[in-house]
This record gives sequence, structure tokens and C-alpha cells, in this order.
Amino acid sequence: MGESIFVSYRNGCFRKTRHLRIRPLPEMEACLVYTPKNPNLYTLNATAWVVLELCDGRTLPQLETAFYQSVEPLMSEQEATEYLLVSLRDMLEKSIVEVVPSAGSGRARSQRGSIAT
Repeated sequence: MGESIFVSYRNGCFRKTRHLRIRPLPEMEACLVYTPKNPNLYTLNATAWVVLELCDGRTLPQLETAFYQSVEPLMSEQEATEYLLVSLRDMLEKSIVEVVPSAGSGRARSQRGSIAT
């Protein structure tokens, strides 16, 4: 399998979309996520929940490092990267997370798009 990259997001930062509603269910090792802009309710497992919590304005390389540190030794670095990219793609498609320009990029609007593999 080739390495997946976010072609459109090299200089972007990932964050939760505005007005997102998150309800942690730690007793079920999951959380519920409601997207009011495109009304829908999603259930994230514990690992996807970690990905969501890490989307606090970090760049993709920062997310890769932080996520691997969170799941190691349960996943190898390659497994963690693959899981992260699949989760981010899914969350972008569902409008759970968005990509915004990083500070200093000179662009002020948020971006959404697809992942190239």
C-alpha cells in the first residue's frame, strides 16, 4: 500500500468544526458527535475519539506524532498513521473536522477536500 498524503493540507491545521456537539460515553469507550450544520449523529470508537480530541489546530505531522504517542505500543507507527489518515478522511467527509490555514499562510478561509493516496 502506498503512503497516503493530504495533498491539499500541507500547510493546514485540523480542528473540530464549529458548533459541533460531543457527548463522551467513557463507560462505553465511545463518544457521540452531532453535526448541526449537516444534521447527523455519529458514534466514534475510543481510538477515533482520540483522533478527534487531537484535532485542536495541529498540523498533519503534529497529529501523526501525537496520535502515535497515544496508541503506542498497541499500534506500530505505520498502523497508527494509516488509522489516523482513514479517520481524518472520514471525519472530513462527515464535517466533524475541518482544515484551516496555519498561522502565517496568508489565507483566511477554512478548507475541506479529499485525501489523495
